[in-house]
Amino acid sequence: YAQLQHVASVMKGYPKIKVVVHGHTDVRSSNEYNDMLSYNRSMTCIDYLVNKHGIERSRFILQYNGEINNLIDNASKEEEHFINRRVEFYIAEDNAQDQSKPAGDGGANRKWKY
Repeated sequence: YAQLQHVASVMKGYPKIKVVVHGHTDVRSSNEYNDMLSYNRSMTCIDYLVNKHGIERSRFILQYNGEINNLIDNASKEEEHFINRRVEFYIAEDNAQDQSKPAGDGGANRKWKY
């Protein structure tokens, strides 16, 4: 929450910027599941910043990559997988757009681990 507080502070200090919220996962599930999980990670952060800190939803660009662009390729230890599970925030370029929600249920019967 401290990191999200920092994002909120910066956005409040610069009310014209838009921020990309980009979710990632590790490789230990299917592509479909990981796409939905990374989408949900991004959406959860956005919802928190909107509801807790009053930042307009229109200032966020939701993006996700699932297990693509991992920081540690071929992770084998839990701490390495942990590093790949993340949400990144960066200032949006003018042409940045929300990605649509992934197709499919993404493993709807599984318990989500954000």
